Amino acid sequence: MESTSQSSPQYRILHTETSEGWGGQEIRIFREMEAMRERGHTLFLAAPTQSKIYQEAAKAGFEVYPLNQSKPKYPSTILRFAQYLRQNKIQVVNTHSSRDGWIGGIAARIARTPLIIRSRHIEVDYPNRLTSWIGFGILPHLVFTTSQRITDRLIQELSLQWDRVSTLPTGIDPKKFHPKIANHLKKIESVPDDLPLVAMISVLRSWKGHDVYLNAIEILQKQGVQATYWIVGGGPGEKTLQQQIISRSLPVRMLGHREDIPEILAAIDILVLPSTGHEGVPQIILQAQACEKVVIGTQVGGIPEVVEHEVSGLLVEKSDPSALARAMKKLIESPELRKTLAHQGHLTFQKKHTLKTMCEKVESQYLKKILV
Repeated sequence: MESTSQSSPQYRILHTETSEGWGGQEIRIFREMEAMRERGHTLFLAAPTQSKIYQEAAKAGFEVYPLNQSKPKYPSTILRFAQYLRQNKIQVVNTHSSRDGWIGGIAARIARTPLIIRSRHIEVDYPNRLTSWIGFGILPHLVFTTSQRITDRLIQELSLQWDRVSTLPTGIDPKKFHPKIANHLKKIESVPDDLPLVAMISVLRSWKGHDVYLNAIEILQKQGVQATYWIVGGGPGEKTLQQQIISRSLPVRMLGHREDIPEILAAIDILVLPSTGHEGVPQIILQAQACEKVVIGTQVGGIPEVVEHEVSGLLVEKSDPSALARAMKKLIESPELRKTLAHQGHLTFQKKHTLKTMCEKVESQYLKKILV
């Protein structure tokens, strides 16, 4: 953890999340809670008891509130939650998903919470503009997004005022992710030292582009390009993906869900994230840059905001296996290019995307909105 700052007042902050998964969004919330607690604030979490984030927060010693997301019980849930907010003198409520956005937003309004924030982590369409306008423009005092592209779309499509939307990409802890992490995994996993190790690290979701990655690997295999390939991450499509790899005789190893992501990044040479949609700024890209690893991404969401093509990484069009294969081949065959791009990505990370930088930006927004 980076050094704390006592220059900002300490706040009582409650996050809400109704997602039961454990992907980038949930991990960002949890890491932010840890970092802000380290900086002297008091943190709470409201989430369903069966959710991973509820269980992790409870284990980490945060006060947790069991949030019932059953629609028929919305009225009683909202009233009880509003009472809880008042009793605990919560100063900031930060909601993150659709259901808790409504439950938490209405309850916080009833409780007259000084600052209500709605976070938007991924880029999606807004089919019902009126409902979305209420959810983002009326209930919260402020909206946090993870990328400038998401910010621009909220302002343009929902007519939100520019000073009510702030772009706050996820901050990464440079004490946890850094270039000097010992590389033991190649030996443990029996990876040849003479072959570049290419990895896709992501929760198995449809828009992450695992099929594009496999198709690109198949192209490279037919061209005789030599490399080792990993897929790191778990999800409901794990068995199907494994069957595709076996049936196509692809040289890909699936490592499943892993908690040792810093060590994974220390072992790899190239990170590939061929997302096809719904991205803010993916944490894994920033983590790779913190570890000084080169990244191949797509022209999707906020990815171009943190990967500058041929300066700090490579970018390809989405859903284009041939383009991805060309980019992968370029880096596989050029260790010097990998080193140059990775170094520039690392410099950008240090300047803009550390955990300390994110927390300071969050605190500055609190300070603007809350009279202490």
